[in-house]
Amino acid sequence: MAWGTEYDGNWHRKPPPWDETLDAVRKYRPRAVLLSGGGNDIAGDELLSFLNHKRSGLQPLRQPYTGFVIGTYFRRAYEEIMGRIWEIDDRIHIITHGYGYGVPDGRAVFRLFGFSFVGPWLRPALTSKGYIRMSEREEITHALIDMINNMLRDLANDDVRRRIHYIDLRGVIRDGDWENELHLRNSAFKRIAGKFDEVLRRIPA
Repeated sequence: MAWGTEYDGNWHRKPPPWDETLDAVRKYRPRAVLLSGGGNDIAGDELLSFLNHKRSGLQPLRQPYTGFVIGTYFRRAYEEIMGRIWEIDDRIHIITHGYGYGVPDGRAVFRLFGFSFVGPWLRPALTSKGYIRMSEREEITHALIDMINNMLRDLANDDVRRRIHYIDLRGVIRDGDWENELHLRNSAFKRIAGKFDEVLRRIPA
């Protein structure tokens, strides 16, 4: 999202999709931009790269790799995006958020006759690395979510101009709010929207 990864048949790099958002920022000069990212980078096949196999006898998460990816690389991507916004107007506030604790139980968006359509995104990688018990899967998932939240909290705290607003959703989202492993029910989104509204109302005109 920050730098772009796609290229055409002639090996020419394509601009990142983020450029379209920057065009909108130039046109409308909003008071605030809502920025959400990172969740897809720790789910699905990407989750495998963070995990040691249980039978290896090592701790579940690969350290220091996991700490570098989330604490350094993810943060650098956020800083890149925010910096591009502030090149246009350094008065713009940015609202970002961490994630709640997704439930790694194997639920997909849709299942029919034993086949999943879209998802699941957490349990397959965890199971393939030997983490069979639900308590193991939850502990690993919580650790990753906590690391993302901690990175975003530190990023906001380090902004001396207080233009970054980080929303911690871990206390807002409940276990029963999940429609599947990654997506929430509408009732939960309504509560989350209220948190964003509270922050938006505090931003000066």
